[in-house]
Amino acid sequence: DNRASLVGRVNQELVTQLKGEAPTITMVASALAMRARNLQRGLAAEGTTFQVLLDDARHELAVRHLPEPNATVAKVAWLVGFSEPSAFIARFVDGQGIRRAH
Repeated sequence: DNRASLVGRVNQELVTQLKGEAPTITMVASALAMRARNLQRGLAAEGTTFQVLLDDARHELAVRHLPEPNATVAKVAWLVGFSEPSAFIARFVDGQGIRRAH
């Protein structure tokens, strides 16, 4: 299914580009050889949005990396596209109930 594969391709690209800053829809669309508007339409046809996929990718990566023994909040924040750990904490640790293992 073309639409499902579009969501999968966007998810894969998000994980690739999430390092130090959040990728924009234009950046992801360009990597997929598409225009941003066409990417928006394709995702809408699948019942999702770029922002939902970005938030989901960030959350999944945070949950995966926070429990690692050498993980720091700053390192995980950078991995999920936040330049400042405080923004990551406000968004994910407090807002989504993620707690770092002690």
